Amino acid sequence: MMPLINYRSHFTPLATTSRVFRNSCRPDRIIPSHFIHSGDKEAMLQVELPGVGKEDIEVEVNRRTLYVNGTRYDQVTSTAAVNNDANEEDSGKEPSEKRVERKYSLEIQLGSDADMDGISFESYNNGILTLKIPIVHQESRKIDL
Repeated sequence: MMPLINYRSHFTPLATTSRVFRNSCRPDRIIPSHFIHSGDKEAMLQVELPGVGKEDIEVEVNRRTLYVNGTRYDQVTSTAAVNNDANEEDSGKEPSEKRVERKYSLEIQLGSDADMDGISFESYNNGILTLKIPIVHQESRKIDL
């Protein structure tokens, strides 16, 4: 039986290194913390997406890979003293607000016992997304010669 998450293909040293390197070179992407609680009939995936609204989350399954993406928008206040050189006159300037976008991105390779069509949304509370992944146990069969 193949595990629910195919660690061999997803977490080989080269794949892990290249994925971490690729994501670390993209400061606009954050890899969210995630936990998988696996049982006999289903697994529950919890993904931490702090500050992300439910409407800003996308979940997609494609070729045994589960993608979870979320976008968080923050208002950052900057003052003229911080943004301008010390030589410039900043007195009398109003602080400005800027909208900053932070993107969360997670991809998980699923094993052959995960029911890809049965993956469903369970809940989203306090920044924690929970997805249900049904497990299908495939029995082996003999082939007559």
